[in-house]
Amino acid sequence: TFRLKQKDYSMGAFASFTKQFGKKVSLNASLSLQYYKASVDSAGKKKTLWNRAGLFPQLNFTYKVAPSGMLMFSFSSDKTYPSYWMTTPTTYYMNVYSMQLNYVLKSKYVFGLFTNIQPDKIQQMTYQRHDELRSVFQTVNMDIYNMYGAVAVIPFRPFDFMSSRLTLMGCAIHNKGTLYDVFFDRKKLFGRAELNNTFYLTEDRNLLLELRGYCISPVIQGLYDVDLIYNVSAGLTWTFAKKKMRLTVRGNDLFEGGNPVTRVDEQGQKSRMKLWQDSRNVTLTLRYSFGGYKEKKAKEVDTSRLGTGI
Repeated sequence: TFRLKQKDYSMGAFASFTKQFGKKVSLNASLSLQYYKASVDSAGKKKTLWNRAGLFPQLNFTYKVAPSGMLMFSFSSDKTYPSYWMTTPTTYYMNVYSMQLNYVLKSKYVFGLFTNIQPDKIQQMTYQRHDELRSVFQTVNMDIYNMYGAVAVIPFRPFDFMSSRLTLMGCAIHNKGTLYDVFFDRKKLFGRAELNNTFYLTEDRNLLLELRGYCISPVIQGLYDVDLIYNVSAGLTWTFAKKKMRLTVRGNDLFEGGNPVTRVDEQGQKSRMKLWQDSRNVTLTLRYSFGGYKEKKAKEVDTSRLGTGI
């Protein structure tokens, strides 16, 4: 028999500051203090998983350079718990620090730089044992998981009946860590391109077609080399009955490009993994709005730690 009981406790304090300096500069800063503790009773043995406090600052700075130009800088920090099955009975924890600087040109074009640093990044990798023909999936904390990049968002209208938005991103990623007896220190440049198009098929714009697609060039994830990832989706929306009724047909991942081949070829570890998981789907949605109904936003319950997501 096996019985496990886990308890989580958390306390927090929050302070924020907002200031407008003239008509061009605005500043918003906040600081959150959080204390969290978790203990587990596994088969009669009690253990403290973590008992720590952390400071989480956040800063947003905006400077209006010109009537149509704006410079935005943001800095934030956060914490992410692993799921319960990862922490039983071993302790893992992770902090995320991210920073982003954006410039908005002509009130629509966005150009930015960003940094994402995740100490003790939680990552699952596969390890091939030397003494028998067996692969073990092991969850570890990486020493370094840093990402630096630049992004550009360019909206444009090539025709009156067409509206488009192109998003381009270039990144440099650095992964470093140890899996059993395999030490890795890897770096990679990769890019992401996304194009969203909306076609208005009627003059009153009650019938529209959405065509979206993105692709991610080969990238690394710990020991893994991940091949090209892409996704093409389309949707047709018809609004009628005095704009109270909306019918939408949408297809996602039409060419099944969201399940790439993952490879490992490092220090005697060599494998090729392909998940035969069909992510294609078609949805049909019919929606009717009564009177001046507006959808209310409800706070969602965080269930991320209950699953087995990696």
